[in-house]
Amino acid sequence: GSPPGLVDRSGLRTAGVTGLLLVAAGFALLLRLDPDTGYATGLLPAVEVCFGLGMGIAYPVFTIAAVSGVDAAEQGVAAGVQSTALQVGGGLGLALVSGAVAFGLGPEQGPPTMDALHLGAAVGTALPLLGAAVAVFGLGRRE
Repeated sequence: GSPPGLVDRSGLRTAGVTGLLLVAAGFALLLRLDPDTGYATGLLPAVEVCFGLGMGIAYPVFTIAAVSGVDAAEQGVAAGVQSTALQVGGGLGLALVSGAVAFGLGPEQGPPTMDALHLGAAVGTALPLLGAAVAVFGLGRRE
């Protein structure tokens, strides 16, 4: 069950898309949250299962993709560029999700409401779906 084993069996595209779809599913599960949702029925499946498993698959798969086919002398540069892109993308994603929550709060900026949190979760769902679409068209079947 490790990401390299998954890549060997299914290829970069399938493994990467699967990881990103799991992350999107985690955000989508957050859309169902309400003040009465329990940890075991709401946050556990979204955060621990979908986010943990999805990111645990996607991060190493896209690292493998970044260095695949790169000359040995350039492996460090390729890994560095991928790591930088991961950090920039994560920061941008966080800014978009938190910006959506802030927008949902409106000008009064009171305590968070479920509508504001759901808006952030909707943006959070869209981002890995966009990444999955890019992976479908940008990654070869097996590298």
